[in-house]
Amino acid sequence: MMTTIKPTLLSKYENLLNKGTDDSESRKTLIIDGTNMFIRVFSAVPVLNDNGDHVGGIIGFLNSLRFLLKTHQPTRCIITFDEKGGSSRRKKLYSGYKAGRATKVKTFNRFDEFKNVEDEERSMRYQFSRIIQYLDNLPIYVLSISGIEADDTIAYIAKTECNNDDKVVIVSTDKDFMQLINEKLSVYNPTQKKLYDVDAIVERFGILPENMLTYRTLDGDASDEIPGVKGVGIKTIIKEFPKIKNELFTIDSLLAEAKLHIKNNSKKKVFQSIIDSEDQINLNFKLMQLDDVDIHGDAKLKISRVVNSKINRINRLTFRKMLVEDRIHFIIKDPDTWLSQGFQKIEFNAG
Repeated sequence: MMTTIKPTLLSKYENLLNKGTDDSESRKTLIIDGTNMFIRVFSAVPVLNDNGDHVGGIIGFLNSLRFLLKTHQPTRCIITFDEKGGSSRRKKLYSGYKAGRATKVKTFNRFDEFKNVEDEERSMRYQFSRIIQYLDNLPIYVLSISGIEADDTIAYIAKTECNNDDKVVIVSTDKDFMQLINEKLSVYNPTQKKLYDVDAIVERFGILPENMLTYRTLDGDASDEIPGVKGVGIKTIIKEFPKIKNELFTIDSLLAEAKLHIKNNSKKKVFQSIIDSEDQINLNFKLMQLDDVDIHGDAKLKISRVVNSKINRINRLTFRKMLVEDRIHFIIKDPDTWLSQGFQKIEFNAG
């Protein structure tokens, strides 16, 4: 059921938001997968304003953003969003790519919270556009590039526009970003509330971060409708290809070793399964790899121009006005303090 947040719960949530972590790094960029975050909070935050309208997407996004800023203490924050047609390149490679994603995104079937599916979709569209308007009044860089997925935009920014940073943190539940992890770059999973750095990847998966792509090409990605190699999980991969634990191990190395085992008359099904799936593995690599993203020159220029432009200052007056218009001022009761505690550091570091 849809509920209104009680004052006691709000106080507890505020206390959580006010607990940041001390980070002495001089330059840190936080890159947020905005579409990923919006879909998650829209479905997870069932809050009504006093007009009876669902506002969970708006308040959930704003509070999540503030929490992330207080937790990671970045000096710069960039949020990327998908645009229509962003996955067209990958769909040309594989027609089944994200084939069921549209249905999953559009409706959460929460008819106790919305009149019908159309009402839910209308609310989702409005709240998404409204979030962009809120962000226009905050010291945040916002990006969406036509024809390019947010994954590619994020990877390109992390690899080319953050060279002067001491640290880069990508915020997303998408495992594909784990292939980018190194001593400088980490990935924060907001649902697990866990920061994945090099050590965390080794501890969780038992392999080096630079081999995550090889593992993922075998594992597939159910969320994007990308099939993997049946019966070949992480334990089997480590057992049969131990090099993946300690050195760079590409899909070419993987396929070569599998073929060598078969040539030497190995009867293990895993090697034949990998050879039989060679075309799928190579396709998965093209769909999943983020090291050399396919972004045209104009898009690269736009990305560079946006993330290196002069940052917006906090527009407190307009922000407060929007809270009143959306009837969520009862949730953020002291917007000046809320803004200062969450956003003043990145505004100050922007110069």
